Amino acid sequence: PATLNLAAAGVISLGDAADMASNIVKQFQLEAEDTVRVVDALVIVSNRSNTSVQQLGEALAYAGPVAKAVGLTVEQTAAAIGVLGDAGIQASRAGTGLRGSFSSLLGPTEKAKKALGSMGLEAKDLDVTTLGLVGVFDKLAAGGLNAEKAVAIFGRRQAATALIMAQSTARMRELELATVIAAGEAQ
Repeated sequence: PATLNLAAAGVISLGDAADMASNIVKQFQLEAEDTVRVVDALVIVSNRSNTSVQQLGEALAYAGPVAKAVGLTVEQTAAAIGVLGDAGIQASRAGTGLRGSFSSLLGPTEKAKKALGSMGLEAKDLDVTTLGLVGVFDKLAAGGLNAEKAVAIFGRRQAATALIMAQSTARMRELELATVIAAGEAQ
């Protein structure tokens, strides 16, 4: 039933909905029973942001496995993708940007460490597993993340993603909370 709800809500074929939902369940190492949770996250975020179910699924194909590896939930990851969608970064671009941002935080270059130091931060202060994505970008925003520092920390390709997320932590919280409050919405 959850897959049927996803197909109807996303205006996609049943086969595409089943493929998308099962891929995300596997990416986040969930169980088949969690398909309802995954479908709700996709529908809720797509209904409340400038992204579609199809674009969310595509973005998660790029970012999902790394998001899970750093300790994020499907809801947290979908919320971040929703924020990026609101800024016009959608589908594979959102997934690639998010995945690259995680990678930059996991293995900061010397240039990144220097930029973080100028913000009063160290790489250990930005542990996604401990702080969550919102917590990390709250710290970066409080430290004065600007375009120059974003390029130094995240690289040219991920700088826009990082800046948008640092400026949108309240919105990320709002979308993440919506996935909890509106559970069952896909039905």
